[in-house]
Amino acid sequence: MGIAEGALEAAAAYVRAHGRPWPESGLDEATQDPYHLQLLGRLSASVAAGIALADSAALQYQEALERGAALDATAWGQLALRVAQAKSVASEVAVDTTSQIFQTTGARSTANAHGLDIYWRNVRTHSVHDPLPYRQREIGQYLLQYLLQARLPQPRLRKPPA
Repeated sequence: MGIAEGALEAAAAYVRAHGRPWPESGLDEATQDPYHLQLLGRLSASVAAGIALADSAALQYQEALERGAALDATAWGQLALRVAQAKSVASEVAVDTTSQIFQTTGARSTANAHGLDIYWRNVRTHSVHDPLPYRQREIGQYLLQYLLQARLPQPRLRKPPA
């Protein structure tokens, strides 16, 4: 989420310094263009939601570590689900944010000299290491199959501490 946050801040700085309003807006300043305001507002809200979910997953993980051997399979499964949810939201929000910023910054901002493109490349690199459809499938599987059976998904990589 840090990359998306940085991209959003860089895009806002670019719009303040170099941005132009869309001709249809009838405005003289890019910082007052309702299209820019709406898009950056939506992206900012999405980034904040992604950060909140990641913080929730991190807190849940810390609590699991503190429980150590007392961590049961249910708590472990809930943690696996929360981590998959955070991964899903973070990846989608970051990819969306780093690609959509160009809608407000404009074509000139895609030049390497401005460095806005690096955010998208970095996010794509991170997001393809762990294929998102597999994490989303686990979430859906929980909702459609496990929830009815009062079961939680099993973590893929590690077992609860013994």
